Amino acid sequence: MTLLDDFFYITSQSGCIEDGTLSFNVALNRNHAIYRAHFPGSPITPGVCIIQVVIECLQNALGRKLYLKQAKNVKFLNTLNPCDASEVNVSFLKVDASSDDACLAKAVVEKAVGDTVYAKMSFVCAYDIS
Repeated sequence: MTLLDDFFYITSQSGCIEDGTLSFNVALNRNHAIYRAHFPGSPITPGVCIIQVVIECLQNALGRKLYLKQAKNVKFLNTLNPCDASEVNVSFLKVDASSDDACLAKAVVEKAVGDTVYAKMSFVCAYDIS
């Protein structure tokens, strides 16, 4: 399931993979059905959605469809309420896309304005060949 252009929108992208400065500004759709279920009146972004947002940002930068192969280290440090933080930054600290079949990445998700870190993760994505 793709979340881009429904659950979230990429409002800007900067940097590039090659020099390790890849970053996205992302706007969350706080009216999305996911938030009505998780949790009514006090929405919290599910961890699996945060991971999917990061993967879809990387997918957008690489221009290739990806799927999560392995989550090596995922830490959720603060709850992400879309009413308190409707925009977040997804920054890639490291991306190794040199393999023909997989991509390794480290990323952080933090408040667009302020110093709140919501998640840090490292993961392996495989390229979708279908």
